[in-house]
Amino acid sequence: MAIAIDEDHYPVVFVHFQNATTLEDTEKYLSHFQGWLSKQDRFGIILHQSHAEDGNTDEVAEAHRLTVQWAKKNKQQLTEYCAGIALIVERVEDLAERETMVPKIIQTVFGCAGQAFGNPAAAELWIQQQIAKTSL
Repeated sequence: MAIAIDEDHYPVVFVHFQNATTLEDTEKYLSHFQGWLSKQDRFGIILHQSHAEDGNTDEVAEAHRLTVQWAKKNKQQLTEYCAGIALIVERVEDLAERETMVPKIIQTVFGCAGQAFGNPAAAELWIQQQIAKTSL
């Protein structure tokens, strides 16, 4: 398993894919995601993926398809309970492009706010603000 899920600071959840996405990791992530939705409470996710470019492109594409299908099926709950998804971008040179793309992609796929960050502290602050803003 190359995924670590830290729920110790719930409603802020930390998810770290330590290598390229695999189907097994994606299924584990979506299973946890389903659990967070079932709590029917606002939460946010900080998503960090190391070495994403190292993977099997067919498996990454299949994992992406699985995630999109799952999100489409759960869109109403996602919009209601997911306060936001913050994506940690490791390569500084990718940050500007991701800051533009990530909010649109996350909003379209998951129905919640999204943003890209260059460091975990900024991502966590943003997620806490999103949860506070949407809990009012």
